[in-house]
Amino acid sequence: MRALTLFAVLGTLMVVPAAGAQQTPLVTSVDLATAQRLVAALDGTIREAVSNSGELDIVAVDPSGLIYTLEGRVCDDSKCSGLEFIVSYDLDAAPDYALMNECALRTVAARFSIYDDGLFIQRYEILDHGQAFDNLVLSLQVTLDIAEDAADCYFYNTVDWGW
Repeated sequence: MRALTLFAVLGTLMVVPAAGAQQTPLVTSVDLATAQRLVAALDGTIREAVSNSGELDIVAVDPSGLIYTLEGRVCDDSKCSGLEFIVSYDLDAAPDYALMNECALRTVAARFSIYDDGLFIQRYEILDHGQAFDNLVLSLQVTLDIAEDAADCYFYNTVDWGW
């Protein structure tokens, strides 16, 4: 019984934040300033930004030259309760849907599609109940990483997915 009580006390201590630990506020909607902070967190550069009461679109480029888009979803009064990360590649030849599906099966962390002669890699973040800003930064980084691997898979068939 003593061991069980000690285990319960130790377990409780493990989930209590350390004194003085900073709690970052949750992001429950994205506006232009928040989207700009996301791009800046990954040392990106904004090429174009559109923000009005019903729309948020940012086109950015990462330090390696990869161009990506942040699109606000379900926007009202310049704030959006959803955010989509999108990377697209132009297709110079007819789409190879079988190859796209093969590349898409390698990961479940992003959506792959072909539309208007482009290969799209997308991730959607729901913000209704909030997410930590650092989690959004990580999700954007993961999207960019997946997009680079997807391009290697689709265009060069030279990706090592690590398994």
